[in-house]
Amino acid sequence: MISMTGFSSSEFAINSFNLSVEIKSYNHKYLDIYIKLPKYLSFLESPIRKEITESLKRGRIEVFVNLQESGFSNIIDIKRFAQTLELLKTLKKNFNIKGEVSIEEIFFLKEYFIGGTENYNFDPEFQDEFIAYFKKLLKSFIKVRAEEGKIIEKDITKRLSFIEKRIRELKKRLPILQQKQKEKIKKKFEDIFTVAVDKSRLEQEIVYYLDKTDVTEEITRLEGHFKNFRKIAKCDDAVGKKLDFYLQEIFRELNTLSVKSQDYNISELIIDLKTETEKIRELIQNVE
Repeated sequence: MISMTGFSSSEFAINSFNLSVEIKSYNHKYLDIYIKLPKYLSFLESPIRKEITESLKRGRIEVFVNLQESGFSNIIDIKRFAQTLELLKTLKKNFNIKGEVSIEEIFFLKEYFIGGTENYNFDPEFQDEFIAYFKKLLKSFIKVRAEEGKIIEKDITKRLSFIEKRIRELKKRLPILQQKQKEKIKKKFEDIFTVAVDKSRLEQEIVYYLDKTDVTEEITRLEGHFKNFRKIAKCDDAVGKKLDFYLQEIFRELNTLSVKSQDYNISELIIDLKTETEKIRELIQNVE
């Protein structure tokens, strides 16, 4: 079982570039990916999206990539620097200005060849190295979601065990409840009819009533749903939707059981079990 919520971050350097990357996730019906990049790193969006799609199945995934300003405020465009130098040499020659062009003179025109990262051409090796770092971060992020998934699984298992225990107790009490229902029907007949009651007719009514209120089938189906739920919950895959389906079935069987039993104590028990089922369902909403 894997949680849909998680967070992981990393800081690393590629060449002279310092980068920070964060991955966050929240619960969502489908896989919804949001990537925020500086515009000059937009070429990274497609490979980042590819890595996420191959690794995750569900959840709102948010990725934030930033370049730290230190070391980036002054990036020299070598081509423009050379053009600026040639321009100064041409001016000196055309206007008979003596002396060589100094570095100080060149930096008087620095706005022509010094700019931010938006003017930098990132090579293919930069992308390859970035994705290698991102894969490591994504692996760490998946581990965080798996660890949180174990915590959720433990809570769900505890609540499911409580429901199973109460259903087993109810199953053991069924013969006693059926006997009480027989006596209840018999007394109703005796109160209504002053003359002797036809024994054959009475037995037919008892059988009909007990069949109408028998919850053995619902309990058997519930036991099957519990078994399948536990089996699926142990899978290290996207199981949230399947588990939610079984919870809907469990809820439906509990409703039917409450209606058919026509017993106050059972109805009270079913209310407690439905409350626990609803709590499990809330937890499942955060499972991938």
